[in-house]
Amino acid sequence: MRDFEIGREHYLRKEYKDAIKWFTIGAGKGCCTCMNWLGHCYEYGLGTEKDLVKAKDLYFGSFERLTSSEQKEESGIWLQERLETLKDIPIRSSDSRFISGIGNIRVVRSKYSFIPPKIRFNKNEAVADIEYRESLTEGFAYAERTLKEMYSEWTCDGINKFYDGYVLKTDFFTLKVQHKDVSDYISIIDDRNLTIYVPEDISFDFLYAQIYILKKAKVLLIKRAEAIIPLKLKEVADRIGTSFKKCEIVPSNRTWLARNNYRGSKIEFCAKAIQLPEKSLEALCVHELTHNFISGHGPSFHKKMIELGGEEYHKLDRHLFQEGKWPYLKI
Repeated sequence: MRDFEIGREHYLRKEYKDAIKWFTIGAGKGCCTCMNWLGHCYEYGLGTEKDLVKAKDLYFGSFERLTSSEQKEESGIWLQERLETLKDIPIRSSDSRFISGIGNIRVVRSKYSFIPPKIRFNKNEAVADIEYRESLTEGFAYAERTLKEMYSEWTCDGINKFYDGYVLKTDFFTLKVQHKDVSDYISIIDDRNLTIYVPEDISFDFLYAQIYILKKAKVLLIKRAEAIIPLKLKEVADRIGTSFKKCEIVPSNRTWLARNNYRGSKIEFCAKAIQLPEKSLEALCVHELTHNFISGHGPSFHKKMIELGGEEYHKLDRHLFQEGKWPYLKI
């Protein structure tokens, strides 16, 4: 492997720091030979401070990949000897570090083998779950590589990432996100004005910060939807001469925007519907109230909807949330 060959050349010239750089790259890609040589550098403090915990982690990750026959060969026997020498050193199940431009990362080794790695997010860190056989060095390489790729593609509204001074204006609310000298995230609702304050030591470049801000925004939008949508549905129902018994706001992880469960007994709206322009939300209300009369979406439904709300609402209803028509949070 190229990474190992370059690293070994540096090692043989006693350029240990450069050797560690290349062995680390190779180990992050799962190269067992790089893990062995990198473990050796940590065990004996070559080009770095001696770290027996890291050395054992690398030896362990390399040994666990060997087949039973490979374990009996020269490299396998050497690894067994190293692990025996370090038998009193615990095998670390997790480790954390800060990586510039990415933020806090914690790698957690599972109790199980042959499970795919995954990334999850907490408020102040990204967590990489790896299988039992992998070294923590591999886990950090996987996390850094994956998080960079995820961040490059991620948006909060289909166009932007959150940034200091981010503003989203809609007919029913204005959301602002900004840095403030606070110790924790703060969310404020003042009528139609929604504000999220982010601690100044949290960078908008950290994906876990972006995701947590979106989570906080979702809570605010749900509350705003609960305040606005039932009243809007009642207003439209009175206007077109029908009624409903209950209106309920549900989380936005749905494929639909709204549904009439049974002829007005309960009409549910996804919270993300609060981001629609006012006329489009009214069109959605007319759509669901039309189901008080017609259950399906055949020609008779569309005829009835036009009868109740008119051509304008019918046309708006058929083009809700068109991509690029207006920005909206991906909640």
